Amino acid sequence: MWEKLFQDSPSGNNPYSAGQGITLDATGNVYATGFLSGTQSGTLNLHTVKISSTGVTLWNTAYDGPINGDDYGKFISVTANHRIYVAANVESGPYQGVNQDIALLKYCDLPAAIVSYSGSTNICQNSSITLSAAVSGAGNIMWSNGALTPTITVNTTANYYFTYTEHDGCSENSDSVKVNIKSAPLPVQICMVTVDDSSKHNLVLWNKTLATPDVIGFNVYREDLTNIYHQVGAVPITSLSEFIDLDPTANPNANTKRYKITTVDSCGNESQLSNYHNTVYIVSNGGGQFSWNQLYTIENSPNPVVQYILFRDDYNTNSWHAIDSTAGTQFNINDINFATFQPTANWRVATQWNISCTPTARQGYQTQASIVKSKSNIINNRVISVGNLNDKNVLVYPNPAQNMLIVNIPAASKTSFKLMSLLGDEIYAMEISNTSTQQIDVSKLVPGTYLLQIKNDSGNYIKRIVKE
Repeated sequence: MWEKLFQDSPSGNNPYSAGQGITLDATGNVYATGFLSGTQSGTLNLHTVKISSTGVTLWNTAYDGPINGDDYGKFISVTANHRIYVAANVESGPYQGVNQDIALLKYCDLPAAIVSYSGSTNICQNSSITLSAAVSGAGNIMWSNGALTPTITVNTTANYYFTYTEHDGCSENSDSVKVNIKSAPLPVQICMVTVDDSSKHNLVLWNKTLATPDVIGFNVYREDLTNIYHQVGAVPITSLSEFIDLDPTANPNANTKRYKITTVDSCGNESQLSNYHNTVYIVSNGGGQFSWNQLYTIENSPNPVVQYILFRDDYNTNSWHAIDSTAGTQFNINDINFATFQPTANWRVATQWNISCTPTARQGYQTQASIVKSKSNIINNRVISVGNLNDKNVLVYPNPAQNMLIVNIPAASKTSFKLMSLLGDEIYAMEISNTSTQQIDVSKLVPGTYLLQIKNDSGNYIKRIVKE
């Protein structure tokens, strides 16, 4: 059981309402006609309503005749093809409030016109989607893009709908469907770059939970030539949001590196490059003085570092502790106990800041512990020597060097020199005889750390050399 009530508008004068006619269609929908008081003083407006069999008002429409006066429905009928006819009294003559004429009104009550399709309306570039007009009759169809066919195939971003018109002029607008051509996804920013605990590789970390749902992976880029980035890796969305740079040319013990990332969606669209993050590279200047030639930097961002903390591993056992700190704007720091630990210790610096990064695979599946600081490479000033070649009789300076490296050694009948990368690749080699001083031109070397090997009958000596 249900009851529906239709009231005069608050602005109506002399409120007066009445129902005059009622009918049902084959499915039990109720149609009624009558009048409510009009907005003009003393007038009536014709009203017609449609109510479902469960009491839901489907539509409610008013009719005001050609002149101000009394207009009201008397009889109502509905046909099998969804036409509603109302016989009404309306004022249309020259004598307002005196004469009334008979009016016959026709309402079109067509079933809903629906746009149907399969799949998602978010489609890739260079692809399309087919939309179909779902209607109950055999009338004419006109789409919003001008097409007159029951189906259309589209490949541009727009709202699509159609108008369905039957032979007697009754028409119905369909629902509207938004088709969207996917553009490149938004980039996800790097959270942090750092050096792994063994000082072998650079790590790139980011927060992938900020990626849009259609992202399927990430591409990692590295700067090897100034302002030129090339792809060095790809990480799927299901993997931890970290990249370990295994390329030997990206050795953290040789130089700093800048990294950027992009996001890639299911269409293969790639976002713009993120802002770069720059690693920190520490060198030993001798005597306990340590410096780094590049602050940790984030492109388009202020300096994120509050302090740089110097850590020492006293006996090369991977047991690190903080020994001093300096402001985040500074490039060097001193270990006052360097002489005590120089033969056995390792050093590195790490950032103190408000950045925290948690590499994540997928929600609830695999998460790595949060990382709260970026570490530099590991440095030590230990000299490897065998025999009588040692720091007491071998002098290598300046170190760091910019152009020329000078080596003073005890004279020998034959002494060989070899300059190598930290991976052991030979860069420079020569032999001298009966000479105690040798100059080595390092001006064309890429800035970084190298190994100098000196060998003669007195022994073998290896020392780290820094090229600025």
